[in-house]
Amino acid sequence: MLNWLPGKNRATVGAWTRVARTAELGAGSILGDWSIVGEHSIIGENCHFGPWAKIGNSVTLGANVTLGSHTVIQDGVIVPDGTTFEDGDLVTLNGVEPDMMGGFTVRYDPEGALLRAPFGKFYIPGMLHDDASGAALDEMINAMNFGRATDLDDCRLEEEVDQTAMPEI
Repeated sequence: MLNWLPGKNRATVGAWTRVARTAELGAGSILGDWSIVGEHSIIGENCHFGPWAKIGNSVTLGANVTLGSHTVIQDGVIVPDGTTFEDGDLVTLNGVEPDMMGGFTVRYDPEGALLRAPFGKFYIPGMLHDDASGAALDEMINAMNFGRATDLDDCRLEEEVDQTAMPEI
C-alpha cells in the first residue's frame, strides 16, 4: 500500500491502483488493489474501495462511501455520504444495476448449480458441490469467458430465479 497524502491527511492506495492526476482523495480513504480513479473525480473522506473497483471521470463520492469488489461507477455520478455498493454493482446516472460487473457467484441446490457471471445467468442441472463438478464448472466458465466454447448457452436463464431457496456456498 502507498500513502497518497503526507501526515494525518493521508489516503492509502493499493498495489497497481491508478489515480488520475486531477483526482482528489479524501483523508483516511483506502483504495483496494487494482482500483481506478478517473480524471477530475473527488473521493470524500474515509471511503473504501474493494479490489478492482473503478470510478469514471468527474465522479463525486461523499464521505464514508464503500465500493465492493469490481464495482464500477460511470462518469458524472454523484454519490451521497455513507452509501454502500455491493460487489459487482454498476452505478449509472440512472441508478444501480446489481451484479453487472466482474466476479462470479455460484449457488448449489440438490439438482444443480446457479451461476451468475458478467456474461449472464445460468442453471446447470446435475452440477453438484464437489471437487469434480467444481473443476468442470471452472472449465466451462473459462471456455465461455474467452470465447472458446458455448457450452453454457444451453443453460442460460432469461428470467430471474428465486435464489432465496438456494444455499450459498
